Amino acid sequence: MVKKATPNTASTKKMATSFAEQMSPQDAKRYNQFWDYAESGLRVEDRVKLSGWDYKPSGELYTKYKHVYDNPKYYDQINGQIHWPYCKC
Repeated sequence: MVKKATPNTASTKKMATSFAEQMSPQDAKRYNQFWDYAESGLRVEDRVKLSGWDYKPSGELYTKYKHVYDNPKYYDQINGQIHWPYCKC
């Protein structure tokens, strides 16, 4: 299991001062999301696709509903925008 980038735990204090604390909040979020996807067993292609989405699902949720997230009828495959049924948006 990979440790998340959180400087609040005593066990990661040494790592946090040299790595996590130097990250911007956006980078730390992206880093944690990457490891969530890796631990969930997502393929590299799926991780790359989801990295461009505005609202990223968790790795567990994506794995459970992969058939829905991968369907262009429901989600724009480039930015993850939801295609609402019957909406002419």
